[in-house]
Amino acid sequence: MSARPPRRLAEEALTGNHGVKDQALGLLRSIDTEEFNQKKLLANRSFDAAEAAYRRREYVQARHMVAMIDARMLDAARQARLREISLTVEMGPGDTKPAPGKAVASDAGSAPADGMASAGLQPVRGRAARARHVRAGGAGDRQRPGRPWPAGRVQGSGRRSCSA
Repeated sequence: MSARPPRRLAEEALTGNHGVKDQALGLLRSIDTEEFNQKKLLANRSFDAAEAAYRRREYVQARHMVAMIDARMLDAARQARLREISLTVEMGPGDTKPAPGKAVASDAGSAPADGMASAGLQPVRGRAARARHVRAGGAGDRQRPGRPWPAGRVQGSGRRSCSA
């Protein structure tokens, strides 16, 4: 049940000259308390549903549900459990559970395989950036990504190999 009609009546009684200001204030306080308790109950039920989704390993659904919960409204035990769940790898950003039968590959956060990081170099991305880099004399004889090396040429040597 919504507390709006009783709240409106109590506010009218408070602002009017009806001689019931103390009772109206008491009623407003009890309405505020009831609304607060309803919000706490909703937050606790929402957390319980999110935790159930987490236990079913529906991590994306659980993550979205947890994002909607006002943690301040949870009791102490649920707040502690929310912190534990939120710190798990499964509740991290992105879809952490790949679909069955699908391979997922990522090089995010890893160093380049060609040793450029150890030499203090960063890869140049994008056509315009690459062109500026070459004009500045930084590309040497490196082959652009995405293009195969010419037949008979050894990468990085600048010489043709002998092929019989």
